[in-house]
Amino acid sequence: MTEPATTTSRWSRFRAWIGPWQPVTGGGVAAFADGTWLRVFAFQFAGALGAVALVLASAQLAWVPTVEGSLAELPESGAEIRAGRLTWPGTESRIWAERPQLALGVIPAGGTPLGLNGDVQVEFRSDALWLRGLLGVASLPYPPDLELKLTRTAGPAAWQAWRPVLAAVLGTSGFVLHLGFTWAVGLMVLLPVWAAAALFGRMSGFASAAKVSVMSTQAPLLVGWFAVFGYATRALSLSALGLGLGSIPVLVAVWCIWSIFSLPPGTPKASPSKNENPFARRK
Repeated sequence: MTEPATTTSRWSRFRAWIGPWQPVTGGGVAAFADGTWLRVFAFQFAGALGAVALVLASAQLAWVPTVEGSLAELPESGAEIRAGRLTWPGTESRIWAERPQLALGVIPAGGTPLGLNGDVQVEFRSDALWLRGLLGVASLPYPPDLELKLTRTAGPAAWQAWRPVLAAVLGTSGFVLHLGFTWAVGLMVLLPVWAAAALFGRMSGFASAAKVSVMSTQAPLLVGWFAVFGYATRALSLSALGLGLGSIPVLVAVWCIWSIFSLPPGTPKASPSKNENPFARRK
């Protein structure tokens, strides 16, 4: 009599093939302790690509419309940045375009200051680009070799030329920031995670602790990136965005503790019984 064949769903076979597959819960992170470093790198790479997607989507929703809306407000002629100075027709200060997250405007020589019209306000001034916000003011002098016409015909052409470059810089920054944070914070918490796992009798091993440490940063980072996306969609205010980003270190600590207690208990070495001769040869 033959035994009935056991059937396994495709999803179960797929999960068994890829092994540890999600760093969102403590148990999922703990499962990476037995995985390979290749699997860890693959999931870190996937997380960094997700960060790039969220950063670019956030920029498209929150900041790109403001820039494109300002192009129609440029003058017909007589506006350019050359030799580190802004040339502008007239002395009237004005806001070109504004959204809750970003406002763009110009304050030429002799113009009056503008009020804050967005969480961040970019002002083209006579000798520098000013960034104003709730955290203060930053002044960026124009590069002396920059030649940029800010007219209604040249402005859109310059934007279309620079837009792919800016997107590449922004996406690369998100990718590097994600991986850099993962490894920097992972190495910072490595020794505490390793010591705590040994103290509580969990799975030991420095390599396993390293994998758990670096993967414990993934879920907190997702919280941060989704906070940025929520701010871009106006679902979160600027203060809520700051709270979400500021909570990342706390969440890393929570995920480390959660992951440690999700590790299987260490297997103690069996000691020979009193009546057993340890030197006796077993048959």
